Formats: sequence, structure tokens, C-alpha cells
Amino acid sequence: MELHQLIKVKVEGEENRRDETSRLNDDILIRILGFLSFKEAVRSSAISRRWQHLWKYFSGCLSFKQTKPRLASWNLNVRTRAEIAETCEFIEWVNKYLNSNQASTIDEFRIDNFDLDKDSKAYVDEWVGIALQKKTKKLQLNFGPEYYSDVRWSSVDASRVAARCYCLTKETFSSALSGIHFLTCLSVKFVGVSDEMLEHIVSICPLLESLELDHSPQLTHPKVSALRLKHLNICHCEYFIESIEIYAPNLVSFDYTGKEIPLHIKYAPKLNQVCYDDGSRSAIQHLSIHLANYLPQLVTLSIGMSVVGVVNNFPKLTSLKHLRCDALTSDGNSLRCLTSLIEASPFLHKFVLEVS
Repeated sequence: MELHQLIKVKVEGEENRRDETSRLNDDILIRILGFLSFKEAVRSSAISRRWQHLWKYFSGCLSFKQTKPRLASWNLNVRTRAEIAETCEFIEWVNKYLNSNQASTIDEFRIDNFDLDKDSKAYVDEWVGIALQKKTKKLQLNFGPEYYSDVRWSSVDASRVAARCYCLTKETFSSALSGIHFLTCLSVKFVGVSDEMLEHIVSICPLLESLELDHSPQLTHPKVSALRLKHLNICHCEYFIESIEIYAPNLVSFDYTGKEIPLHIKYAPKLNQVCYDDGSRSAIQHLSIHLANYLPQLVTLSIGMSVVGVVNNFPKLTSLKHLRCDALTSDGNSLRCLTSLIEASPFLHKFVLEVS
């Protein structure tokens, strides 16, 4: 065989190998896209004409997060023209790709770390409606700054946040009441949720298993009554919240970070993981009061505290295997108070202490 014939055979063989995916039908290619991120799925449109529109049927996690350096820093001041333009650009971006999506279902919809407030409510409500109509299982709205774990409000700031933040209302879900029955995970951060709205959400989401409320300035006396709920996280809502009531027969884990308030856990027979931090010097005492009926069944406990004194007669933690303490010591305070925790945990397997 002559040289040019050998080269032709080799080139044709390589082209056939490269074109193997083209032999697959669209349904299989769309399933392959499901293993990619949304960003990667959109980029696949550049592969060939065959792939140009397949990303529109992507049914994985539709995640929208500002990737370029942001002009807006999450604050309470009047926005500049540049920051307003940035917000408009973000809204147009989400509208473009969400309205292009032709999948009948999506696994997850999330907006991450972009400051959208009440002025953007109509757009956000529409996005949530579309996502729920597509029977999304997970919904996350995070309208806070990229690094928000250390954000703390004064009572005045909290009032201003409550006045300007985007809020979930019944209108948010009115266009997709049938689709909301498929929702299993809801996470909202820097989003207003009133006590009444929280009860409404739980009542119309029969499959809800995970609920996270972070920096929500409208909660005062939230009552969570959910038959299938397994994971509950309420963090940094401290300036208005006064109490929490829980009735959740399948609840496995509960995280609370905020000020010391009454925790009325009416019924949670499966609760075995707790993370508790009320920022006080009496966190251990508060824990022993609020969770007295559930301490013997805890397997994992994480507690944040300002260390002071020894706690006498701490309830027995007869099931505890994993204990983590984040302690803030000052003025020569010792860690002696932890001895009561350790002595009350006869079957402890792992103990982690973080001191700052």
C-alpha cells in the first residue's frame, strides 16, 4: 500500500473514533450532559452543530453565580449606577438561559451570592415558578455576599435589611403549586421568610426533607411541623427571633446558631445530630435545658461557646460518639467546663476541640 493510502486510512480511522458520539441518539447525549455542570453543558454547544442546542435540554443543576469581580458589595447603602447596571446584567443572564431551557424536569435550581432585593422580586418569583414547574427537587436562593459567615447585624441594620430584602410570599409559589410537591430541599439565605410563610411552605411541600434558613430577618416565632423533614438549619436570624417550635417525627439533624432562645422540640424521636451555638458563656447549660429529653439519643454533638466554669450534673450522653467544641477563651478562662461533657459521654469515640 502506498504512503498516501496509508495516511488516508489512518486519518479516516481517527475521524471515525472522534465521531463515535455522533452515532448516539439525542436522548443518550442529553443524559451524558446531565453528568456535567450547567456551565460545562452550555460550553458543549461549541463541539459541533449536532451539540449546538442539546444543552437546552440539560436537566441537572441550573446554577447561576456571578463569576466576574463584583461591583456590588452586600451593604445597606444606596446603590450606584454601576451596581444597578450589574444587577440588570445578571437578571438578563438568568432570564436568557432559564427561558432557553426546554427540559421537562430539572434536579436543582440555585442562585448563589448575588445581592437581589425586593426590587427584583418579580424576576425572582418568575425564576422560582419556572423551576418548580419543572419539578425541581432542590431550590437554593442565596442573596448574600460571597463570604457571609461572619456577617453580623446590629438591631438597626436588621430592621433595614428586613425592609429591603427579597421575601418569599404566597405569590412566589402561586404559579407552580403542582410542581412544588416534588421539592425535597429548600435553602434560603438573606431572604425574608415570615413565620406564617414558613408554615405555608412546609404545608405545601409534603416531600420536604431539608430546610435551611440563614440570615432571614423576618422570623420571630417559627413553628416547623413537617412529617418528612430530616434536616433543619436555622442560623443567624437572632435579632428578631424569640423562640423555635419543632414537631418533626423524622428529624435527624438540627443546627442552630444565634442568640439564646427557648427551643421547644415537641417531637423528634429520631434526632441524633445537633449543632448548637448561642454565642453565650452558658451554652452548655442552655443545651442541657432546651434539649434535655434528647441528649441521651444524640450520636453527634457540635457546640460553640465562650468557656466559663464547670457544669454540674450534666445529663448523660449515653449514645454520643462524636463531640466537637468550638471554644472562645479569654481572661484566663480554662477549659475545665468541658470535663462535664466528656465525663457524661462514656462511649465517646472522637473529640475535636477548636480554641480561638
